[in-house]
Amino acid sequence: MLKMTLSAIALSVLSATSTAATMTIDATDADEFAYVNLSSGQETNANGTWHVAFSKTKVKINDPLNGNGNVKAALAATPSGFYSNGQANQSRFVNATPSSESGVYNSITSGNGLNYVQSVPTPAIKTNDWLSNGRINSQNWWVVRSSDGTDQGSASSGRRFAKFHVTQLSSNSVTLEYAWHSNPNGNSFGSLKSISATVNNAGTCIDFDGRKPFWGSYPGTARTVACTDSTWDLKLTKKNGQFQLWTNSGVENAGSGLGKALGPIDNAKALAMTNGKQDANTGRDITSYYKADSVEASLFTTNKWYHYTAFNTSGGASMHSVYSNYRVFVIRDAAKGKDYKLQIMSYYNGTPSMFNGTAGTITFRYDALN
Repeated sequence: MLKMTLSAIALSVLSATSTAATMTIDATDADEFAYVNLSSGQETNANGTWHVAFSKTKVKINDPLNGNGNVKAALAATPSGFYSNGQANQSRFVNATPSSESGVYNSITSGNGLNYVQSVPTPAIKTNDWLSNGRINSQNWWVVRSSDGTDQGSASSGRRFAKFHVTQLSSNSVTLEYAWHSNPNGNSFGSLKSISATVNNAGTCIDFDGRKPFWGSYPGTARTVACTDSTWDLKLTKKNGQFQLWTNSGVENAGSGLGKALGPIDNAKALAMTNGKQDANTGRDITSYYKADSVEASLFTTNKWYHYTAFNTSGGASMHSVYSNYRVFVIRDAAKGKDYKLQIMSYYNGTPSMFNGTAGTITFRYDALN
């Protein structure tokens, strides 16, 4: 479905130093991207001609993993002062505005000589959160949302959940301890059980509820299944010596694409969780925090355009916000030989200096470089 741009037409911002166009789009959907054609300055859809797409803070480009294009991306400039020894400089972030950061944007006049990259699949369950230097971290848990069922389903048709952590790992096998949540509408994580599986390049898939495809009961004992079976919940792979865990969210193989994961969760909190929908201590709904695997441009995961933190306001309050670091990126359409520079300015309500309104309302400026 095509999202509507919040500004019906990209607004041209003309000055003596820049011919940048500014665009505001609705990227509030965590599961659906808003697609932008930088050549026409219009929003389109996944089947149209597009260069870059946004979903909340995520960014992807139209490369072979995401579409039918040959788009690449590069980091062109990072304004000074936003970070010091890897830590965010609060005053720099809070006081930055599109006007104050226009100089670094205007300084980029060519896309030549940059290090361009394309996308890589990225699991929601980050490997370094459960495995580091060959040693597992069994204190970190995840909750996996099943790929089958519906969000608003009944006890028999709703999505189910399993919490798990990795307890053992060898060169070609892994053991998980897990508890399965058989009733999506009740407090019913079952007793802890274990499953071991052999891992290879092709991957091994686990169905936590143990149901045979299409029909049958939910025995509540996990089983390994063919990865062509759309009901799998967790996939284990080992590629180039690296272990990875994937959800059934559409990135890996023939799954239904509806699975997600929540975590890492520390051991005490995970054991206290009675279901996959609510916080164990507060009862607050946590379903919006589940994440799917992604195929983002690796550039935007290693060089994020934003910083999320709780800075203290002048009144002393702690304000959780997404702040732009005003990095300038170049989006290269290799098929057409066109380069576009892009600087994201705001995540809220189309007003770059205000941290209120609807999160995921992206405002950015862009300009053709050739």
